[in-house]
Amino acid sequence: MSQADDMKQLYLASYEGFAKSLNGQSSAPIHGVRKHAIDRFSTLGFPTIRQEAWIHTNPDSLAGTAFTPAPEGTAGVTQADVDPISLGLEHRFVFVNGRFAPELSNTGTSQKACEPRTWQVLWTQTTRLSPAI
Repeated sequence: MSQADDMKQLYLASYEGFAKSLNGQSSAPIHGVRKHAIDRFSTLGFPTIRQEAWIHTNPDSLAGTAFTPAPEGTAGVTQADVDPISLGLEHRFVFVNGRFAPELSNTGTSQKACEPRTWQVLWTQTTRLSPAI
């Protein structure tokens, strides 16, 4: 078994563990998109340079890297870290490791005008979104 095959099996097992941890959220529409994506990955595996879209980029390093989900929370980032790079803007949305950090953000007094939400919340609250599969 190649390193890419080993990593593929690791990611498939990791997804199965994630799916089991959803506690009833597996019926949410966004989970169908996740399931479709992991099924395609299971069938196709990692891309190779034999595929036209990857002909100029060698994806072997992807197959050899074990990625893990980012931890919850702000990972030690504080307001003192954010202030110097906030450019003095009145409104700011701070994301740490891809997750919205409301305690580090300043959404102003009108939170209805611009309110960050997860895909799952958007999917369940908005009828205009439809699955791309």
